[in-house]
Amino acid sequence: MPIARLRHEPYLIEIHAGEDLAAVDWPSAADSGSFDVHAFQTREFLALWMDTIGAARRSQGLLVTVSDGDGAVCRFAFAREARWGLQILRFMDGGVADYGAPIIRRGYQFEADVFHRLWQSILRALPRIDAVDLRKVPPTVLGTPNPLAHLALRVSGDRGTFIAPGPDLDAYIKDPARRGQARQATSKLGQLQRRGAVTIDFDPPGAAMPAILDFTFRQKSAQYVATIGLDVLELPGQRAFFTGLAERSQAKALRTVATATIDGQLAATHLGYLCGNHLYYILPSLDRARFGKTSIGSALLLEVLRHVARSGDGIVDLGCGAERWKDAWITGSFPLSTHLSARTAAGLAYCAAFRLRERLHRQEPAGRQHRNEGGGRG
Repeated sequence: MPIARLRHEPYLIEIHAGEDLAAVDWPSAADSGSFDVHAFQTREFLALWMDTIGAARRSQGLLVTVSDGDGAVCRFAFAREARWGLQILRFMDGGVADYGAPIIRRGYQFEADVFHRLWQSILRALPRIDAVDLRKVPPTVLGTPNPLAHLALRVSGDRGTFIAPGPDLDAYIKDPARRGQARQATSKLGQLQRRGAVTIDFDPPGAAMPAILDFTFRQKSAQYVATIGLDVLELPGQRAFFTGLAERSQAKALRTVATATIDGQLAATHLGYLCGNHLYYILPSLDRARFGKTSIGSALLLEVLRHVARSGDGIVDLGCGAERWKDAWITGSFPLSTHLSARTAAGLAYCAAFRLRERLHRQEPAGRQHRNEGGGRG
C-alpha cells in the first residue's frame, strides 16, 4: 500500500516506502524497458543502498511514481534523513552515486510550469521535510531532458564525464585528444603481454572475490589517505555496500568486475556498475608501490574500453569529479547542479548554512578544497 496517493491532473502521484521496490515494479539494471535510467536509480542499486548505507545513516527510503494514462512517466528515489534535528530530502548517495536524477520515460518532456506545479504536489505528499538538498543533478537522463532542470539550480564545481569510444577503438587511441595516454598504455600492455606476464579477467570466479575485495579496499584506502587525508571507505555503510555489490547474487545484474594480474599477483582491479550500454567506472584500484610504473591501471581501463567497444555503442562513464587524469580519456562531459530549497523556517537556516559553507569553500586554497571534496561521489 502506498504511503500517499493523490491525483494531479493529468498525473497520478504515488509514494511508497523504500522496501516496496519489487511491489511497484521498479526498473532493473538488467532491463529498464522504455525508461532512461542511470545505474544509481535502478532496483538493484537502491535495494543494496537501503540495506547498507541507508541503514547506517538511518535513512527513510521514499519511492515516488508519477503516472499518466499510459503508465509511469517518471520515478524518484529519495532518502529522508535526520540531520541536526531537521528532516532533509536527498537522493540515495552517501558517496556511491555519481548522478542524482529521476527515472524517466524515454523521450518524455515536461513543460516547465507543468513540472513546477507537479513538484509542489509531490513535496506536499511526502512525509514532513524541512529542506530539499538534491546534488549532482545532470541536465538530461541519457538524452531525455531531466525535469529537475526546471527547478532553481546552482551549477556546482563537479561535472559528469564519459568515454564513448565507438566501434573503432584504434581510432580513439590515436586521437590527439588522448594526449598519448592511451597509446602509452597500449604500448606497455603489449610489452607485458609479449612476456606472458599479464592476465586481464572480466569474469573472475566467486571464490576469488574475497581476495579482490581485500586488495581493492587496501589500495583504495591508501590512495584516499595519501591524496585527501580521509579514507572515504570509512563513511557509514560504504564497505558493506561494495562488499554486497561484489558478493550478493541479487546485485549480479548491476555488478561489473575486472582484474589485472602481473606474474600471478593482483596489480589492478575495478568494481563498478552496469546498466544498459553504460559501464560506470566507480572503484578502480592499483598497487602503486609494486606496479605503478607499468601503467597497468591505465591498461586495465583501456581493456575495459575494448570490452565495451565491441557493442559499438557502449559508454564508459567516469562519473562526477574534475580529476585532471580524466581529461586525456574522456570524449564528453556535462555540468552537474544542486537544488536547495527550504520547506520550513528551520529549513531556511539549513539552506543559509549550506550556502555559507559553499562560499567559504570557494575561497580556500586549492589543496584544502581538494581535501574537503574528498568524498568525490557523495
